[in-house]
Amino acid sequence: MNKTAWKRKGIAALLFAALGLSLLANTAGAAAKTTQVNVQTKAVQLVFDGKTLSLPTGQHVFSINGTNYVPVRFISYALQKNVGWNDKTKTVTVSDPTKPEAVMLNEFLMNLAGEAGKPSSKGGLKLLVTPVQAKFVFDGSSKSLPKGQSAYNVNGSIYVPIRFMSESIGTDIGWDGKSGRITAVSPAYKKEQEAAGAENGEGDGKEETSTGGTATGGGSSGSAKPTLESITASTEARLHTLESSCQNTLMNIALSAFGQSAEEKAKIRTQGQKALDQCKAQFETIVTNAENQLTTNGYSTAIIAEYRKYFQEQLDAGKAIFDSL
Repeated sequence: MNKTAWKRKGIAALLFAALGLSLLANTAGAAAKTTQVNVQTKAVQLVFDGKTLSLPTGQHVFSINGTNYVPVRFISYALQKNVGWNDKTKTVTVSDPTKPEAVMLNEFLMNLAGEAGKPSSKGGLKLLVTPVQAKFVFDGSSKSLPKGQSAYNVNGSIYVPIRFMSESIGTDIGWDGKSGRITAVSPAYKKEQEAAGAENGEGDGKEETSTGGTATGGGSSGSAKPTLESITASTEARLHTLESSCQNTLMNIALSAFGQSAEEKAKIRTQGQKALDQCKAQFETIVTNAENQLTTNGYSTAIIAEYRKYFQEQLDAGKAIFDSL
């Protein structure tokens, strides 16, 4: 049994990814010009690699002079790209992620899965957006915004035109004005599909089914002693579901803190602590159940200590992040 199967990505990792969405916020604001522009958000559907994604809380799509603007970091993540910010040079760097970063990006996007056919962003909201001075480097090449266009800061996130993102990353980002739909396919996803297509020639692609019928006799299957592997596998499946749920909840809470007053941040910290406490209570229910099953069936309960240690590390890290907001 792989005892680390559950330990794929922790609460802290996803929170750091979420906080990273607004990493530009604290620095971009300082470089902003004083001129602000009134805009109205648009309800659009975002489909990347065939999957609908929902924008995180506080992120939007808006239009200025007929040009649609999107958050740089979120769109880069959706295209499986990493994003960095150099405060000294005011430079946004978009590049391929390392393998660990790619894993974290996939987890992050899983937690932002939306409902197909439904808007990914809220429309009709009125915002004040602020022009910002920033340089952009995509995969090692410097890119400049078209003449007459600007990058904008909204609640700590930098926004640029969709076409600029498309041309800079080197992938088609489509816009269907009638349906209000933005679609794109990441370079990484294209490679996966090409590799999968090359393997489709083997086999008939049909799921194999057994024709041997159902075994009977030999006593009731309900009385069979559960194996150690079945107990831990079931437990880790429940823990992973809990982890994903907690990640999504905490990520949204953390994102809502940016651009807020000190008083509002204090309320958000309290909200985050309550969410952490709820996650802890659910975790205790799962591991206590598992411990009872292991004890009843004569198995070692050593794995429970591993679960508790890992979870406590993530819990402490999550609390530290909220305390620092």
